[in-house]
Amino acid sequence: MQKIINDILNKKILSPTKTLRLFSIISFCVLTLMILAIGNVMSLSMKNSKIDEIRRSASDFVEVQIQSHLTSDLFLSDIRPEAFEAFSSNVRTAEVFHIVIFNDNSTVIFSEQKGLIGTPFLPTEEYLAAMQGNIIAVIEELDDDPDHILDPGHEQFMELYVPVRFNGSKNIVGIVEIYYDIDNLNSSISRSKKLV
Repeated sequence: MQKIINDILNKKILSPTKTLRLFSIISFCVLTLMILAIGNVMSLSMKNSKIDEIRRSASDFVEVQIQSHLTSDLFLSDIRPEAFEAFSSNVRTAEVFHIVIFNDNSTVIFSEQKGLIGTPFLPTEEYLAAMQGNIIAVIEELDDDPDHILDPGHEQFMELYVPVRFNGSKNIVGIVEIYYDIDNLNSSISRSKKLV
């Protein structure tokens, strides 16, 4: 490209054939860049839309399972992780690979990582927002730390924080945090992007 520009500057005048060739090359480059930019924008828009859809459907599903399998006294009494097993087995899917349940004091009352049960945590920004009644979704990536408590088979996932309340009450008694694998979504979007 630099050689063509230098030739133009040195000769000062181009023949019609060379002008057409230069215009074609520049047009091709601009068109290619535009197609790549449009593809990236479409991919990002598709991903955001799909993540929002997953957030809504997964949180709706978790809320139904809360009402079906849990009671408010489980969040207020002594920690009994075995009482959450039916809930966990119904929520766990191929995409949901980890579940943590906190009470309203940000203490873990259920986790598939048994060593976390009974551990109080400093409330995170996401936990506090969920305790205000908001459903929070955060996209995270697993680092290469082999000691990470989560399954290292997932590259990118969504942490979903769902407030726990019963019988239409505004009183939030805890938070269910699920880890939702979005690697398949990323692969699907990547394949779609290649088609563009």
